[in-house]
Amino acid sequence: MDKASRWTSLLGITNQNNYCTMITGHLRPWKKEKAFFFFSMLLIFVCLIRLI
Repeated sequence: MDKASRWTSLLGITNQNNYCTMITGHLRPWKKEKAFFFFSMLLIFVCLIRLI
C-alpha cells in the first residue's frame, strides 16, 4: 500500500479509499492494491504523453 499511497499523493488524489473502491469495487480486497497501483501507472503514463 506504500507505493499506491505514494503515487496517489503525486497525482493529487486525496480521497484514496473511495477512489480505489470506485475503480476496483468489483474485485476482491486482496486485488484492490494491485489494480489501483496499475491504474495509477496508467494515469501517470497518460499525463507524460500529454506533457510531451
